[in-house]
Amino acid sequence: MKVLLTGAKGQLGTSIVKLKPEGIVLMAPDKSEFDLSDCGTFDQFFSFNKPDWIINCGAYTNVDNAEKEKEKAMLINALALNELSRICLKYGTKILHLSTDFVFNGDQNVAYCPNQMRSPLNFYGFTKAKGEELLEDNLGYKDKAIILRTSWVMSSTGNNFATKMKKLMCEKEELGVVSDQIGCPTSVNTLGKTCWKIVVNEEKIFDLNTQKLPIFHFSDCGLASWYDVAVELRQIFIDLKIVNEPAKIFPIKASFYPSIAKRPKFSLLNCDLIRETLDLPFIHWKDSLKNTFILSK
Repeated sequence: MKVLLTGAKGQLGTSIVKLKPEGIVLMAPDKSEFDLSDCGTFDQFFSFNKPDWIINCGAYTNVDNAEKEKEKAMLINALALNELSRICLKYGTKILHLSTDFVFNGDQNVAYCPNQMRSPLNFYGFTKAKGEELLEDNLGYKDKAIILRTSWVMSSTGNNFATKMKKLMCEKEELGVVSDQIGCPTSVNTLGKTCWKIVVNEEKIFDLNTQKLPIFHFSDCGLASWYDVAVELRQIFIDLKIVNEPAKIFPIKASFYPSIAKRPKFSLLNCDLIRETLDLPFIHWKDSLKNTFILSK
């Protein structure tokens, strides 16, 4: 099986490369070789390489900047999916598309199920929802596409909440972290394994599908606020001797930390369907997060 990975240099892409199963031929081009913002080059790349699968990790992910760079965010997160859909039909390629909890507005207080109506709160979420809709419109009922939504992706490297906390805990004596936004962290290690498990079990997933196309949610287990995660990270840094005297953490409300884009107050994802379908282990986010930093040492 030949797989094209977009966003290969990002934190999730890097993990997917490391976790590649035996027997998979993985193409992991950098942006100069395959650019999601340059849709006109897709056909030439596919005609030469003919991948069986795309794992689409590439995305415009800066939530605040998306409010200002709307055309760019829409091009990468949505319009590129329209062209990739056409390419998939032309060359017989299947696509696993990574999406986000931000397609929901966070107005409920129970975990979001995969089949719930999209209701994005900010422009980033709108572009990701639009990308999902284009996949459904173009590849629905064709067993060509799977959507995997996830939340609060973290690793020991790259640009994410965990690495930002590590930097700030080294620089400051005290640190206020938002305590009234709820979700669940997801390590790139467990998410990367899940992506590969989906691809190698494609027949099982498509056979069970009764929707336009399969949509799954995946995060590590449990729930947390950003404050909870920061407190846990502080303890991990102490236990693993990553930071000698990390800053003390105190809770603040989101209203005291203004941002350009609105964030959902509650974006916990219901992951029962994918765990049942693929018999995935239940790993609490605290254990998964600590293991991420253990593996990086």
